[in-house]
Amino acid sequence: MKNRGYSKLLLIILLIIFLINFGYFNFTSAETQTLPNSEKEPVMIKTIFNFLKKALKEALSCWKEAHQTIASIWKEKILPKIQKWFEKKKPIIKREFEKEKKELKKEIKENFSQLWQWIKELVR
Repeated sequence: MKNRGYSKLLLIILLIIFLINFGYFNFTSAETQTLPNSEKEPVMIKTIFNFLKKALKEALSCWKEAHQTIASIWKEKILPKIQKWFEKKKPIIKREFEKEKKELKKEIKENFSQLWQWIKELVR
């Protein structure tokens, strides 16, 4: 969930960069057309809409490529290393788990006996 917000933020930043870098040239060319003021506005709106549509498609294709690259690197390089590390640590983790389990059983037994003693005293 946190990652989706981060990717949305980066997408917005990319769109702003596209607008700043490439939008200026497209918008100035639309303004230099010799049309009356009432006809200039729809052309300008269409130009902006088409530019945003192109920029969004380009940004999405870039994100798709980046996602595929990162996913392949994760699957091919990072995940196997993590799995090997866990395989090495598996016996240690099992031992620690068994220790914790024994300690927990002991604590439960002690606490239950104390509870039982308390109930006995209440009944007397």
